[in-house]
Amino acid sequence: LIKIKINLLLILSILFFYTNTYAEDKFVGFIESLEGNAFKLNNEKKIKLNVFDQIFIGDEITIGSNANATISFLDNSIFTLNRNSTFIVEDFDNISQDPKFIILFSKGSFTFESGTIAKNKNGIMKINLSEMEVALNGTLITGFSTVEEKRVSLVEDSMGRVGSLNITVGDQTTVITDPSKGISLSGGNEIEEISLSDDETNQIKESIKKATVDAQTDTEESINRAVAK
Repeated sequence: LIKIKINLLLILSILFFYTNTYAEDKFVGFIESLEGNAFKLNNEKKIKLNVFDQIFIGDEITIGSNANATISFLDNSIFTLNRNSTFIVEDFDNISQDPKFIILFSKGSFTFESGTIAKNKNGIMKINLSEMEVALNGTLITGFSTVEEKRVSLVEDSMGRVGSLNITVGDQTTVITDPSKGISLSGGNEIEEISLSDDETNQIKESIKKATVDAQTDTEESINRAVAK
């Protein structure tokens, strides 16, 4: 897995070079795997997505019903999304001394294996779920967002490491450092501590492990497609 992560980071950097050399928009990642339909909305234009299609800052990505997707980002992070999920990459900078990665996640469910930005002591890595702002320090996070409830939990990542989550709702910040722990935010901004079962934790770890391995598969084709564009 260590070799996979190092190789993936190198490959994504090559993709970044080829695409950003010729594009005004900032390329931040690509669709690694996709089952079902997914779309992106860019400048009010709806575009159907396919495997290896590129993701740019400001694209509104929607995963359709009965669909799921895995997205690989340039900082080596991996984002898995289930049906009816929608998000936007608001900011991404993985080359400065103070790197930043901000995702606006409006609805659906997800698992996010953090990359180099969240593991950098000067990095800012956030996933915002409407009223809930989650800052990641390394680690793996899982969660979902609906009109009625937002929920996030900390999980040991695929390398066996556990970071932390700083979860801010209004003027209250909760720090999560124990694996399989998290919080739920329901109507009326009621905050409740939650715990994942062993089965839930193992399923999440297995799914992200599979996504990490799959991210190494077909990477040569990814580079060829990026160069062709």
